Amino acid sequence: MNKKILFVDDEEKILHGMQRSLYSFRNEYDMFFELSGKDALDLLEKEKIDLVISDMRMPEMNGLQLLEKIRELYPEIVRIILSGYSDKEMILKSIELTHQYLSKPCDIEVLKNAIKKAFEIRDILKQEDLRVILSQLKTIPSMPGLYLKLLGELSVEKVSLENIIKIIASDLGMSAKILQIANSHFFGIKKGIGNIEEAVSILGLDVIKSLVLSIDIFDKFDSALVPDFSISKLLDHSITCAKIAKQIAVYEKKDKIFINNSFEAGMLHDIGILIIAANLPEKYNEINKIVNENKINLSEAEIKVLNATHSEVGAYLAKLWGLPDDIFEAIAFHHNPSQCSSKEFSILTVVHVANYLFYEKYSGKEDFFKISLDNDYIERVGIRQKIEEWKDFSIDE
Repeated sequence: MNKKILFVDDEEKILHGMQRSLYSFRNEYDMFFELSGKDALDLLEKEKIDLVISDMRMPEMNGLQLLEKIRELYPEIVRIILSGYSDKEMILKSIELTHQYLSKPCDIEVLKNAIKKAFEIRDILKQEDLRVILSQLKTIPSMPGLYLKLLGELSVEKVSLENIIKIIASDLGMSAKILQIANSHFFGIKKGIGNIEEAVSILGLDVIKSLVLSIDIFDKFDSALVPDFSISKLLDHSITCAKIAKQIAVYEKKDKIFINNSFEAGMLHDIGILIIAANLPEKYNEINKIVNENKINLSEAEIKVLNATHSEVGAYLAKLWGLPDDIFEAIAFHHNPSQCSSKEFSILTVVHVANYLFYEKYSGKEDFFKISLDNDYIERVGIRQKIEEWKDFSIDE
């Protein structure tokens, strides 16, 4: 059965233009075209739609109002805004309701790629209940101390961009959300943005202030619901892996983008753990209990409880939010990179090894917590001897 796409725009010429441009997709997708939010909602009562692509500025019911209704009634639907509307504050508010933002005029290849990626994500995470939760996710909670530090930094008269970058780069939730926004096509960037320094520079301080102080896209993590979860320990692990991954990239003389993206992928590789703890606290507590009682690793326990792993949860969100493919791959396959089709030395390579070296060098956990190297992958990429050299790295810098 074909997957179904609904396009909503009050300009009939634009809908006809998209229909012509996407003619080659007719055998892959069933496409519906509606001129108003009301007509779109009427259609949704009859058809099980997988993806909605809506204009922002429409009479009677605008794009945000439509997508808010869709999120409430049909949370499993992937939501994309395609608009030439230039009100920056309204666009930033759309971040809570949309998974991606494409600006008009939109190159047809960009639109086709966005559609293809929207459907790829369903293959990442099979469990519809988890997809619904992630589709409704507005943000990822932040470390309380870092969140308050960011608020304080933004409240001073002369804000330091360097300090803002450091704070955001030190936090999982802030990093992921800022990367999502920076990768929005509204900002005119066609290449994937995979590091916080570049993302914050593109957005600028005015946008960052608006996001934090007005739109409130960041939130503090509530540890009371998950007493056995330590966000600070997860953050320490993430930062350490990020530093090791970056050191490997520098040692191998990779370019600046590869080096910066290696750090960010190392930061975000376990973000699925935070998503599970924050949104499914009872399930997380059950997972943690199984790990400790049965002496099995985290992924095995997650499959028992959720029928999915934190890698799949994090990768689903990374793809849903349009993060660069190399970041997505590192999150999705950091435990089992041989499942990725790539045979080249990549950011996935450095994150997989960094994660392994962390548990070898810095973790005092029992053996059942240890992370193993994917030997098939190590041989395929040809880095067995290199790992011996990388073991000497220090992260005290």
